[in-house]
Amino acid sequence: MLITVASAMVCAGATIALIRGELPTAYAELAAGVALLAFGATVYGLLRTVLVLVESAGERRRVAREVSERRKVDRADDPPAPPP
Repeated sequence: MLITVASAMVCAGATIALIRGELPTAYAELAAGVALLAFGATVYGLLRTVLVLVESAGERRRVAREVSERRKVDRADDPPAPPP
């Protein structure tokens, strides 16, 4: 997550520097390359974050399902009460 935030800041900074148009041509090309790489890293980090959230939600559902199945089995195994 830290890399995603840092990449987003680098991308924004490089983009702002390019929009101002005060850089010489060589530095503008370098800033464009840096902005492109930082944007790619930002998108990659955001996708990884979304996938981690989806995976953790699936894991929570799986654990909850296992617990509820165990409870059903435990209730089914209880012997019937003896007649009075």
